[in-house]
Amino acid sequence: MPDPAVERDWQRGAAAAENEHPEGSHARLYRRLSFGPPASFTVLDGRQYRSDQLCGDTTKPPCEEFCEEFMEERTILGAAQELWFDGQLRDSRARWNITAN
Repeated sequence: MPDPAVERDWQRGAAAAENEHPEGSHARLYRRLSFGPPASFTVLDGRQYRSDQLCGDTTKPPCEEFCEEFMEERTILGAAQELWFDGQLRDSRARWNITAN
């Protein structure tokens, strides 16, 4: 027979985890996890905020939109996430700053 205290703790943990996972197309998925002075992990979202791919999502010769001027406007992180990431790196006091995408 399961221990009621363990079952209750598991249910609380599952409910908390459910609230920690954002949903929807505008959920902010990038975050920072600090482990004291030794390490800081910055997790980026390179899919939700990126510019649309040139010429669609297939491999083919460059299309008309493929020009140097247009390329300067393209982003992987998006403006808000890029500014946030820059601030995280500048403000970090960790010995190791590890970035994941």
